[in-house]
Amino acid sequence: MTMTEQTASPYLPVARVAYEVQRTVEASQGDHRTPIWEALTEAQQQTAVARTQAYIDSPDMTPVTAIGPTAYSMGASERAGVYAFYGAVRAIAQEQTRE
Repeated sequence: MTMTEQTASPYLPVARVAYEVQRTVEASQGDHRTPIWEALTEAQQQTAVARTQAYIDSPDMTPVTAIGPTAYSMGASERAGVYAFYGAVRAIAQEQTRE
């Protein structure tokens, strides 16, 4: 997906918000390694958008099924951030589908 296609993606705004939630959760635990969205490479941004789309399109997907066993070996702040990303995507998707 090119940056133009990504910009047009309905998943991009959700991915950006979820990424910022993840970054903030990690920072709240003293882990300041996660850069701001604008500092990510295009490939990293595309990965976040793809993960967002996967979470929305696959209701049974969890961080463990998305990332695999690696989720269990992450540090506490990174694992909390990954779950925060997942939770933010799920919450936004549910709000967007309310009637």
